[in-house]
Order: sequence, then C-alpha cells, then structure tokens
Amino acid sequence: MISGIVLLILAGICWVAIGIAVSRCAATGLNYNIVQMISSAGAALISVPVLFLSGGRPELPGKILLAVFLLHFGAGVANYFNYVLTARAMRLGHNGIVWGMMQSGLLAPFLMGVLFFNVPLPLGRVLGIAAILCGILLLGATRDPGAGRRSSSRARWLIPAFGAFLLAGVTQCCNSLPSYWKIAADSGSVFRTFSCMTGNAAGFLICLEFDPALRRSPRSAEWKIGLLLLLLFCLSNYFFFYNGLNLVAEAGAGSIGYPIPIGVCIIGFTVYCAVHRKERFPLAGWIGLIAVTLGIIGISLR
Repeated sequence: MISGIVLLILAGICWVAIGIAVSRCAATGLNYNIVQMISSAGAALISVPVLFLSGGRPELPGKILLAVFLLHFGAGVANYFNYVLTARAMRLGHNGIVWGMMQSGLLAPFLMGVLFFNVPLPLGRVLGIAAILCGILLLGATRDPGAGRRSSSRARWLIPAFGAFLLAGVTQCCNSLPSYWKIAADSGSVFRTFSCMTGNAAGFLICLEFDPALRRSPRSAEWKIGLLLLLLFCLSNYFFFYNGLNLVAEAGAGSIGYPIPIGVCIIGFTVYCAVHRKERFPLAGWIGLIAVTLGIIGISLR
C-alpha cells in the first residue's frame, strides 16, 4: 500500500510538467495539440519494441486483452480532447483555476469505485466529496483578475474548463477500470501505455480532418516540449502510475489511485502559477483550490 502511494506521488510530480507545458503553449501561441501528437505518437511507437523485447507481452485471453486495449484507447481519445479544451480555457482565463477545475474530474473514478466496486464510504470521504464539489463551484464562480469588466470573460473560459472537467472524469474511469479486474491488471503498464497513447494519437487524427492549423510542420519549440513530455509520459506510465494504481487497488483502495497524484499535481501547478507566472488568485479562487485539495485528502482516507 505504502509503495503504491509513493509511486502515485511520483506520477503526480511528472504530471505537473504537463500543466506547465499546456500553460506555456497557451501563453506563447504554440499549438498544444501538435505537442500532444508528438508525445503520444512517440510513446506509442516506443512502447511496441519495449513490449516485445522486455518480455512484458501480456499473456491474457484475447477478449480480455481487447477489452483492456479499448478502455485505455478510449481514455487516450478522451484525454486528447480534454487537453484541447484545457488549452483553450487557459488561453482565455486563469491558468491555475482552470487546472484545478479540470483535475477535479477525479470525482468520477472515485464515485465509480464506491458505486460499483464496493469501495467504503465513511464520513471522511463523504465530507471530501462535498469539499471537492464546493471547490468546483467556487472555481467556476471566480472571475479572472486580469479580465477587467468584460461580462463574457468568465463564460469564455468556464465552458471549455467544465468540458475538460467532464472529459477528465471519462479518461480517469477508463484508465482505472482494468486495475479493479486482477486478470486485466496483469496486462502490464507498457501495454496500457501503448493503448492509451494510441488513443491520444487517434484524437489528433480526428481533429486533423477539421482543423487546418494542425496540418503544418511542428515548430522547434513544439518539438522540444513534445519530446520532453514523451520522456515524462514513459517514465510516469511505465514505472509510476499504472504500477501504483495496481498496488492500491490490490489493497482495496483503488478509488484513491487518481486523487493522490492529482492532489500533488494541483498543488505543484498552483505553486508554479503563483511563483513563476505571477498570477493573482482572488480569494474565491484560493478557497476553491484549498477546498478541492482538502477534499482530495478526505477521499484518500480509509
């Protein structure tokens, strides 16, 4: 259990870099959708030889393996469009508030565990759910301090941020399900990474048909960010996240698999926004982020 929590914390630290990459792309005019294509397609391609050369090829019945692939493929597609909306919301609103709101989608896999997999729901977790919901409402009601008096400014970032929140929940549910099935968890972290990154790359191909801006060659800065994220994706997924998710699920605490790394991720990115980007957090924004963080702690308690 402890080793699983440590692995999930390390995954959360890696995820902070994703938020920083989205924020930098939004601030500098780089296309994060192209960055996603570089990192996801690269991770999927690297996973193929690693899968076979490492002897980590899953020995599972075809139907089970297909189900695991489809779940993680779906997670990858949903995650691609999640970050499409996150990047748009960050261009229009407060980066730290958008990130905290999107990551609150962790409520979905937690509630899935409670409703369908007999995860206990003591009072502390009930209070945690209430705190996260209150935090989301406060984040949604927060006005960007840099938006001036534009009445439409909040709606412009809030709508894509709420869409990202919903897609984050879908992504996390699809990613979490195989860890509840012992036979599916044996598919291994490399296969699950391959499936998810393939879905992410498929999301880019879907957008390619509708967005001419994606048909240009990547800029040098986009290559650099994409290759850095490729390294972090492989490090996080091969060694930290999926292995940690399996360990806590085996201990009967699968519902905390996402709250731990996302709590680390929200705190780390908030510090980045406050210190590096010099973003001013209004009081409602601070209270909302604190409520979400305390809620994450609450639902992580056994």
